This record gives sequence, C-alpha cells and structure tokens, in this order.
Amino acid sequence: MELYKPIINEDRAFTNVTVQEPSKTDTSSDAIYMLGQSIAKALSQFGGERLAVESPEVVQQAQAEAATTPQPAQINDTGRVNDGRVQTVTDTALPLEAKAFLDTISRYESRGYNIIVGEGRYGAPATFSDFTKHPNVIGMRTVAGPSTAAGRYQFVYKTWKALQQQYPGQFTDFTPVTQDRAAWRYAQDVFKQRTGQDLLSTLREGRVDIAKNALKNIWIGFGLDPNVMGTYNQAFKRYTS
Repeated sequence: MELYKPIINEDRAFTNVTVQEPSKTDTSSDAIYMLGQSIAKALSQFGGERLAVESPEVVQQAQAEAATTPQPAQINDTGRVNDGRVQTVTDTALPLEAKAFLDTISRYESRGYNIIVGEGRYGAPATFSDFTKHPNVIGMRTVAGPSTAAGRYQFVYKTWKALQQQYPGQFTDFTPVTQDRAAWRYAQDVFKQRTGQDLLSTLREGRVDIAKNALKNIWIGFGLDPNVMGTYNQAFKRYTS
C-alpha cells in the first residue's frame, strides 16, 4: 500500500538551506522556538521552494514580533490552560523514547496542542478549542498555497485525512492523546519507508541522528536543531527523573 504523502513534499528544493541557527550554547526554549518562527516566516515569503534566511536580523524580527504578540494558551492532558512553555506528551502509553522524540519535534513546531499555524499573525485564529476533529483552518498563505497546519505537530489537513484513511478508526478526533499517537505512527511509517529500519529500535540505540536525517524534511525545524541529541536527552530525562 502506498504511504501517504509527507507534510512537506520531499520533491521541493530545500538543498540550498542557509538558516541562521542558534548557537550550541543557546538552547533555551525561547531561542529554539524563535528559530522555528523565523522558518515559518521564511516559508510564507518563499513558498517553501527555497529557504533563505541569511541574516540574524530575520530571527531578531521574529523575536520582536513574538514579544509584542499575545501568547496563545496551551492545554494539558485534562484540557486546562497551561502557561508553561515546555509541554510534555499526554499519551502515557507511549514508550519513553517515543515521548522524548515527540517532545524534540514539538520544540520547533508548536507551543501546544491547540495551535493554528501562524498563531494569529495573518488574520486567522491563533488557537482552536474543538478537539473532535482537525480544525482545517487556513492559518497562513504562502506562494505554494494555503496552510492548514494545526496542533502540537502541525499536521496539515490533507495529511491528517490520509492518516485516518490509512488507519480506520484509530484517529477519529484531534485530542492531545490522538495527536501524540498519530505523530508517532506517522514518524514510524515514514522512517521505515525511507530507511527500512524500526524507529523505536533506532532511538533505543541512541541514533537520534539517523532519525533526524530521515525525517528532517517532514518537520523542518527538527532537522535544523544544532544539538538534536542534547534536546532529545533533555526530553528523555523529564520522563525518568
């Protein structure tokens, strides 16, 4: 059976990527998240065809915008508002390695499970409150077309529908737990297709670098993390300490 298409089409040209990365010593949540925001802004300008953020000014502008923009509320596993920047996986049944991996991805992708791409900067709502389904809201438009990315892992509606068709009855809502399970399932499937290996076994062997290389154009910020192993280890410790 043919695997559903990735969130980011791997035929797009991301070979000439020049992004101003945070230093290896600056791995705070703010620094990491701001890099993700500068990436999103670049994508909106260049339509995802060429990512060319060549100067620190781009990141500084994104930081300035974030400082003056009301931050969207996050939710925890019970649906209550959580103001903390770091948010952990809600699906307690996932393996520890899967939880740490999903935290590593989400560090770039989104502040929470209720986030709409663009976070309200382009006229669309910053968040959604109906978790019975993917919101399918156009949060921002690019040269390549509108984006409906939403949730902790920024699933676009087309990919979400493909997952539902691939696994009937498994992803019937868009709750935090379902988002976690879907993101882990999706990552495993794409990793298996591209490498022939099992993602969980690879993570247990400590080869986060292999996962990064295989999935870096699915979640672009994940691929740009200058210290992905450190990010993963830090996330892992949250579940074992």
